[in-house]
Amino acid sequence: MLKPAYLQKEAAVERETVRLPLRVMYKAGRTDIMQEKNKEVVRALYKEFFNDHIVESADKYVREDYIQHNPGVDQGREALKSAFAQKFIEHPDFKLDIKMMVADGDMVWVYLKNVDPEGNTRCRVVDMYRLKDGKLAEHWDVLQPC
Repeated sequence: MLKPAYLQKEAAVERETVRLPLRVMYKAGRTDIMQEKNKEVVRALYKEFFNDHIVESADKYVREDYIQHNPGVDQGREALKSAFAQKFIEHPDFKLDIKMMVADGDMVWVYLKNVDPEGNTRCRVVDMYRLKDGKLAEHWDVLQPC
């Protein structure tokens, strides 16, 4: 049965009104999922690489062409591994405790503390990462010695 024209227009408008929020919700949901995945990559890197001192775990989480903005560490994944392998030898109790993590798009910010075995804070750090294809692509940091 054919509906009158005024009912057909109303139905079309109603359909569009319902579709728009669903598209927006879907896109926001995809972004939220990506951001959570990026945070998990960073969280896993801190656990395995920085806290468990498994240097080779960087291969899972860091791109080979990793861009480093900290002047104390050279460019690339191998330079990161080399710098921290030496640090872990010199400081076997080195540990970073994540206190806060925020993600926005492909960026993840981490506020953390470097603590000694007694739990005393040695340094506060904000690390900023850009991720690409599920791996760390670029890094910036700010350090506050205690």
